[in-house]
Amino acid sequence: MADTPEKKPKIPTATPEQKQEKFQITLKHQSGQTVKFLVKPSTVFQKIFASFHEQTHTQAGTLKFIYNGQRVRPEDTPAQFEMEEDDEPEIEAHAEQVGGCGV
Repeated sequence: MADTPEKKPKIPTATPEQKQEKFQITLKHQSGQTVKFLVKPSTVFQKIFASFHEQTHTQAGTLKFIYNGQRVRPEDTPAQFEMEEDDEPEIEAHAEQVGGCGV
């Protein structure tokens, strides 16, 4: 039997819409510390948040992130908030408060 070459799975290539230009966003901690990131519109915030926690020496899960009054979740992307470079997007990081009245 002759050896037939294995067919490699076809890896999808990015369409022009998927080849997105990177732009800068700023995350600002409530203490005033800011960190700038160069991101694609399709980047999930989980990656950005992890890097922010590392650079600001904060523990993951201790901050909530707000953009234009809306909560930004780790599974969200800049495209979902229609962020663009011209907007100079700034996301605020605030201490997450858990619990309520202890009466």
